[in-house]
Amino acid sequence: MNGTVIFGGVILFFIISGLITFIDDLQDDVDVSHGYSESNTYKDNNQFQAVNMYGETTLVLTDVNEARKKEIWKESFLHQEMLKLFPNFTDMKKLVENRLVDDGAFKNKLLQKIADTEDRYIGGLETGQSARTALSKF
Repeated sequence: MNGTVIFGGVILFFIISGLITFIDDLQDDVDVSHGYSESNTYKDNNQFQAVNMYGETTLVLTDVNEARKKEIWKESFLHQEMLKLFPNFTDMKKLVENRLVDDGAFKNKLLQKIADTEDRYIGGLETGQSARTALSKF
């Protein structure tokens, strides 16, 4: 009798573990809360998105005139991801370097803005809120 109860408990444990794993995997596949906002979905310019070799979505601005790049950047998913990294300026720069494709001056100006904001923030010339606002408006 005890052997049967123990065997049943072990089987029940494996069934529940498998079910939990299945539900977690399903939730990860369906979860849209990471990086999601209705305004971004509404405004996003999908024609400027690509997937790099690591499976990350990139923003490609190579064939866009310089005046339009800033507008596309402000509405992009990548802009929101960068702001979430604040105040980790190193990761912000890496994100822009690795996931923004641009052959013009825009990318360099953005990286310079991040570096300048970092210097002002670390030097105590800007508060966290003002630094974040400056990056958000670029």
